[in-house]
Amino acid sequence: MRTYLLVFIFFMFGLNTITKAQNGSVGQPFTSLGQAQNVASDGVYYFSLSGTNFSTYVRVGGWVQVAIDFRPNGGNLPQSNALNNTVRGILSTSALSRLGSATVTRVLTSNGQLDVQNTQPGIITRIVNNQTLLATPADNTDNNANWTGTNTVAGQFISYGNTTAYGLHQNIFHAGANGDGIHWIPNFTLHMINNNVGQIPNGAYFQLLVRAPMVAVV
Repeated sequence: MRTYLLVFIFFMFGLNTITKAQNGSVGQPFTSLGQAQNVASDGVYYFSLSGTNFSTYVRVGGWVQVAIDFRPNGGNLPQSNALNNTVRGILSTSALSRLGSATVTRVLTSNGQLDVQNTQPGIITRIVNNQTLLATPADNTDNNANWTGTNTVAGQFISYGNTTAYGLHQNIFHAGANGDGIHWIPNFTLHMINNNVGQIPNGAYFQLLVRAPMVAVV
């Protein structure tokens, strides 16, 4: 009888541990950015990182949305601790400051013309500090050919001129003095992969995401 009781206790303890594992729900938020790699479907998930609580859209593979911007909407991206994939916005500065464990940045457009990644730590540092990712020639070191993937309109991540490096919610990419350069500048209502090609279609969006190394849920 004692053996059965011990087995039952261990079973209940194990079941309780499993049901309380972080799953990204409001009641069991991810406590590490890398736990987002465990999601089985795209959707909005919750995070609690070093005392900062926020929710945002996550794509399968651990891609955590930092910002989303629909054309033709313009103006600074609203900063928020609750993002989805239907309303333009960017994570708050407090949430951005908790993304330092990320190692890969991804930028895409919903029409499929652009889907590129970058593993440069300097790009992550800019995101964490709410800084424009490309504004001056000095930024080319972390940009340029470091963005790899699908780029059907051959937009360039190179700046030939000094432009204003606003906060990330105002200016994400501004390839200054480069007609073939990317211009994703919410403050100017610009949504261009390649300035010479023009704006992405109405209703399409730019999306900025990051991914951290896999962390198991506990």
